[in-house]
Amino acid sequence: MPIFSLPTDVHHGRVEAGFVTAVMRKKLLRRTTKQQGSLSLPDLENIEKRAACAFPEMREAHRFDWVVPNHDGEDSDHWEAFYYPIGEARKTLLSLVSLLSGEKPGFAEKWEAEVLASA
Repeated sequence: MPIFSLPTDVHHGRVEAGFVTAVMRKKLLRRTTKQQGSLSLPDLENIEKRAACAFPEMREAHRFDWVVPNHDGEDSDHWEAFYYPIGEARKTLLSLVSLLSGEKPGFAEKWEAEVLASA
């Protein structure tokens, strides 16, 4: 069972792909604007393409040994505001180090196929 909850379709109990796409679109718009200022049409097209891929990519997570959550996205200050990453960014980094060292990660999950079922 996942440690988070997403809005679900009340009739089928499924996570809505449109919700995931909307969340990712907003995150990508915020990050890209922060990194480069004004966005061009190709930038917006790229963001839309990437946002639309998020749900199908997440549906494949059950095929991997571990899912490492990272709610502190790339644009979070938790990655570089201090000498070392802090908060969830630090937990994510330490989990990656554990995985690369062949150890069990402390901040990772195993997802079953049903976590994000097909719509």
